Amino acid sequence: MKYIIFGAGSTLAQTTIKKLLNRGDEVCGVLHHNISSGLCEIPYICNVDMSNPSITHDIIKKTEHLFGIPDHFISCVGKSKYHNFTNDSLQQWYKVFEANYYSCVNTTYIATQLLQKHDNGGSIVVIGSGYGIRHIPYLSSYCASKGALLSFVRTLSTELGGRIRINLVTPGLFPSNMTKEFIENNKYIEQLLAHIPDKRIGNADEISDTILFLTSNSAKHINGAEIIVDGGMLNLIEGGIIR
Repeated sequence: MKYIIFGAGSTLAQTTIKKLLNRGDEVCGVLHHNISSGLCEIPYICNVDMSNPSITHDIIKKTEHLFGIPDHFISCVGKSKYHNFTNDSLQQWYKVFEANYYSCVNTTYIATQLLQKHDNGGSIVVIGSGYGIRHIPYLSSYCASKGALLSFVRTLSTELGGRIRINLVTPGLFPSNMTKEFIENNKYIEQLLAHIPDKRIGNADEISDTILFLTSNSAKHINGAEIIVDGGMLNLIEGGIIR
C-alpha cells in the first residue's frame, strides 16, 4: 500500500511511518520545513505551507510524479500555543487556527483529488484532539480549530459517497514534541491522571495502531467516525474543562 503523511515530522507521524515501513508499505511525507536529522528515510516534499490553499495543485502534481496515486492519506498537521485572547495578538490566534484547521482542509482536498483517481477509492485519517471536545484556558484557538475539524470530517464523510472514507482519531495526552510543555508540568499531569482510569497517559504507538486500523480493510465500514484514544479520560472530566 502507498501512504502520504502530511505533517510527517511529528512524533506520531514518525512512529506511524516506522510501522508502515516495517510491514513493507511505501510512504511519502510532506513537511512544513526541511528534512531534519533523525527522520525516517523516505521521500519527502519539503517546505510546504499547508495552511496556504494555493499549494494544493502543486502538491497534487508533485505527489503523482514522485509517488503515483496513493491508497491512504494521514494528516498529522497542527500546532499548539498558549494565548491570552484579550491581551495577546489576534494574528497569533489566527496562525494557530490556520495551522490546525486550514492546513487539514487543504491537505484533505489534495487527498480527495488524488483518491478520486484510485480504482478502489481509499481512506483519509485526520488527527484531532481531546481539546476539541473539552476545553482548557488560554488554548481557545487550538480548541476551536480541533472542534471544527470534527465537524468537517463528519460532514465530508457524507459527501464522499463511501468510496473515500474519512475518519478522525482523537488522542489523549501522549509524549511528543508538541506536548513537552504539558508533560513537564507536574501539577497538570497529576490533575490529569486523576481523570484517567488506568492512571497513565498514552503513547504514540497506541495511537498509530488506531490510525493503521482505520486504513485497513477491517475498518472498511467505518466512515465519518471519531475514535478517541485517551484511556477513558474524557468520560471522567466534568463540565468540559481541563484545568
